[in-house]
Amino acid sequence: MSPPRTLPLDPVDLLGGMLIPEAQTYLVATPPFDLDPGRVRARLAPLITESFGRLGYRFRRRLGTFAGLSLADDPTAPVHVPDVAPADPLAALAPTRPLDDRHWDLTVVGHEGLALVALRFDHLVGHGDLGRRFLVACSDRLRGGDPTTPPRLDPSQSAAFGRLQAALTARAQAAAAWAEYRRLDLGADRVRRLVRAMGLSFSDGLTLWLAYHIQATNRATGHARPLDALGFRMDPATSLEPPLDPALGNAGLLVERWQVDPDGSFERLDRGPADARRGLERFAAFHRAFPVKPLLDAALRQALAAARRRRHAGSDKLVVNNLGPTAYPFFRPIFFDPQNDGDQLGLVYVDGHTIDGHSDQVQLQLTPPRRYLEHFPWDDFERRLHASLADPEGWVAGR
Repeated sequence: MSPPRTLPLDPVDLLGGMLIPEAQTYLVATPPFDLDPGRVRARLAPLITESFGRLGYRFRRRLGTFAGLSLADDPTAPVHVPDVAPADPLAALAPTRPLDDRHWDLTVVGHEGLALVALRFDHLVGHGDLGRRFLVACSDRLRGGDPTTPPRLDPSQSAAFGRLQAALTARAQAAAAWAEYRRLDLGADRVRRLVRAMGLSFSDGLTLWLAYHIQATNRATGHARPLDALGFRMDPATSLEPPLDPALGNAGLLVERWQVDPDGSFERLDRGPADARRGLERFAAFHRAFPVKPLLDAALRQALAAARRRRHAGSDKLVVNNLGPTAYPFFRPIFFDPQNDGDQLGLVYVDGHTIDGHSDQVQLQLTPPRRYLEHFPWDDFERRLHASLADPEGWVAGR
């Protein structure tokens, strides 16, 4: 069946694009494969049209707002494959060009014995889980072989991928003089054991575990204050197996909110996934019924921009973005959000990955502001994290 020529833009996708306007970059590394541009596009075209139809549409604008989606003539127009190996692969993987009206682009390039597939996208297209599923499917289609077996890197390739991750991060941080960068790789078994001892889901447990130790560290220096903790994760009740409905890009993304007091006690500020789903449905119904969409969208943008600029001098803030585990050699460079240049810990990326095919790790990336670290002893924070992982049951009992 042919895909529809036009689709309406779901209000939830519009809200997602407004809440997180920054372009995200996701990267998968594989052993080398044929990088002929014609071959790459020929292999990816049916993947887009048959399994990830949303990526085949462009986003139309009218009167300052998005008027809907139109089927693009060339599904692979946003795919970039250099004709020759670039002198600077970092520039190819993290380009400065703006995303066009497709709101994504894919770059395929070779570097140091690797084939690299990098996806840039924003949240009008979809959430991170959709982005990673598309990226992984592209890498499977391009490398050939058994798509049920993730690619394995040999030690030299793993080292090259690690150097590339560090270089991409350093390049991004160079433009963010206000921020530091911290990365922690933790044993997944220990983290899972700890959240089980807390009696919480992985996302909630990890968010509150981090928040508790932030508060304990700040208490020791006399800087503890209420902490607002937000967790982004996928709704486990949402099926994301291709082929996907091209009309929906952010289906299943949940935002969960907590307040953690200076003493470490916490209170949930929402009523769980079902309540979050109902809230999004109410917003979508209101947006569809509002007669003057450009006026409503302009008001939404102004309100969100004001909220991002607002300094919450009396509270700390933690935003945990949990994408979940993957067996693929995967990396998403954290973005350094200049709106976080303040006295708050800010953003944490949580990714699960496999080392050498057998050792599971939970990777945390953080961009604490330098202003925050003037009174926040990072070494003490790390020590507290590792001590609780060493004895999860004892830590839970002693809180």
